[in-house]
Amino acid sequence: MQIRERGKTIRLIRTAYDTEAKAPVSEILAKVKLPEMALTDEDRAKFTAEELEEYETFRSGKMRSAVLEREYAAKQLLANVELVSQWLSSAPHDEAVALGAELQKPLKKLRRQIDSLSNTGDEPAAKRIKRNDVVQDDDGDDD
Repeated sequence: MQIRERGKTIRLIRTAYDTEAKAPVSEILAKVKLPEMALTDEDRAKFTAEELEEYETFRSGKMRSAVLEREYAAKQLLANVELVSQWLSSAPHDEAVALGAELQKPLKKLRRQIDSLSNTGDEPAAKRIKRNDVVQDDDGDDD
């Protein structure tokens, strides 16, 4: 079985040899969407046990790879934040303001996720860092 990835779709293809035509014949067994990669019951019925096992091995490896990619990104975030901070302090004002505007929403979302990790006390999970007028709370004041 061949597994071909194109964009956000994965095609699962069986190739067999046609003795009459004396040529290989390919049949698309299923198309699955990333990141779920779930097969319907109808699609599963088309597969041999060996092909299903091959697909499940591929799927688990692909999912593990995605988890590792997110973990790596999280661990690299601190270094990247420092580099962004350095760039913002030396970049042309208009570029720094434009990037600051783009960063506001994802940073606010990340901050909420970090704060929600530990709701055991009054303190947030992470210490708040005062930002240079880039990110504001809903009430409009800097933290």
